[in-house]
Amino acid sequence: MKRIIAVIMILILAAAFTACGSKEEAADLPEASTLVIEQTTPTPEVDDVEVKIKIGFSLAGEDAFYQQLVSDIEVQCSERGYEPVIKTALTVEDQNSQMHDMITAGVSVIVLDPVDVDELETVLNECETHDIPVVNVIEMANGIVSTFITPDYMAIGMSAGRDAVELYGKSEAQCLMIKSDYDSFPMQLMTDGFLEEIGKDKDVTLYDEEYCGDDEEKAYEAAKAAIKGGVVDFIFAQSDTLAKGALRAIKEYSSEITVVAFGGDMELINAATKGTIYSCIFFGPRSLSEASIDIVDRFVRNPAYMPDQYIELRIEAAQGDDAPKYYSEGGLYAQIIGG
Repeated sequence: MKRIIAVIMILILAAAFTACGSKEEAADLPEASTLVIEQTTPTPEVDDVEVKIKIGFSLAGEDAFYQQLVSDIEVQCSERGYEPVIKTALTVEDQNSQMHDMITAGVSVIVLDPVDVDELETVLNECETHDIPVVNVIEMANGIVSTFITPDYMAIGMSAGRDAVELYGKSEAQCLMIKSDYDSFPMQLMTDGFLEEIGKDKDVTLYDEEYCGDDEEKAYEAAKAAIKGGVVDFIFAQSDTLAKGALRAIKEYSSEITVVAFGGDMELINAATKGTIYSCIFFGPRSLSEASIDIVDRFVRNPAYMPDQYIELRIEAAQGDDAPKYYSEGGLYAQIIGG
């Protein structure tokens, strides 16, 4: 019995000494705070990373108008805090592919300027499936879109027709229309407007019309043939490119044929300030950008927003004494001055 009690006492004393030793060792360790390694670069919080809403812009050209439009889009998106995803397509295959990529990238809205109005229905249906509104601009796409923003092309043609009547209504004049694509929606409306106006005066008639697409060389050849024929007094060129071709022929042959153009390329505006071209009728890229991004902004703020089906862009004419107001040294394309 005594042996057992002695063993127990020895175990108790051993445990006590062990505990004291542990306390002394712990006391010799530095405080925990002195072991922390200072971080010179703090880890950013997730909330510090700004995530911008992406807006897709699928455009259909690369000329001066589109170059200015891209610049205007970038400025206005930056002002509103959006990240623009801007793609330019020259074929409908490219445009379909680019729009699919935009959907995958998670854009909130797409602004669409169609390369081919008849070949986008499938991708437009996909946009609807993903609840992505589509703001259709310039030419109307066949498919589901939320709104259509464009100038009044018939009014553009009527403006050119009025110029012809005002200049030649008291004499006689033959007119040549240098037209864009055969099946183009804007071309047909501009043609209808022009014919409606010159039809009001028996002395101003249509001599011929040439389909030149967007080919400057074809427009040059059409104007050259008209000059050599000696019967044309007035040319209505339905794009910037076509007007440049016509002006080149007129300059080369020192012709006095009057030219009115649909276009605000700064080269044409400069010609208008010098009287080489009678009038440049156009709508501004900044106006298009502002109208589009305003609709985009409303959709972002309210997904249930219902815009007007048709939004008309203002057109103006750089003509006569007013032409210098639209000219900008080093500029790309004229902008609308009025409201």
